[in-house]
Amino acid sequence: MPTKPRIPKEVILDAALKILIEDGYSNVNIKTIAKRLNCSTQPISWHFNNMNEFRKEFSLYALKYADSIMEPEEDCQTPFTHVGEGYLSLAFDYPNLFKYIYMNESHEYNFGGIEEVSKDSGNEEIAHHIANTYHISYEEALNYILNVIVYTHGLMTMVVSGLLNITKDEARKKMEEVAQRMMK
Repeated sequence: MPTKPRIPKEVILDAALKILIEDGYSNVNIKTIAKRLNCSTQPISWHFNNMNEFRKEFSLYALKYADSIMEPEEDCQTPFTHVGEGYLSLAFDYPNLFKYIYMNESHEYNFGGIEEVSKDSGNEEIAHHIANTYHISYEEALNYILNVIVYTHGLMTMVVSGLLNITKDEARKKMEEVAQRMMK
């Protein structure tokens, strides 16, 4: 019976995440991970029975990392703005991670239709906050959130794919301008 590898699973996943962020998903494979860790492929194979198992665990690991960038702080007064800033940061600072998660490079995520976004508990909470702050109905606030998400995702997708060449500050201003116009 082989001995337990000395390289923990999380170290392997973290190495794969770094490769993804730096070089893109097409470069995440057992050989590049082993090279990054300066080890053989055996520890990776030991932790993950096959590449499908690795891909599933890695996609969840990458999503958790992306969510940590976008998650509002406990005392954040404007969580929706904070999440938008996180999305902006992913697109500009981690374009390969953005592509992997939000442009379906992973093939592991299926967010469903736009109605799935409205069922997200975080978005429900934000919708209630917006409704109370601006004295509008919950449905109007939720519709506002969905429209801003669709616009922001489209804008960031254009940026990450190279179809739109703007700075992070220009993108932020476009997002703020559209969000203000939609609120009116």
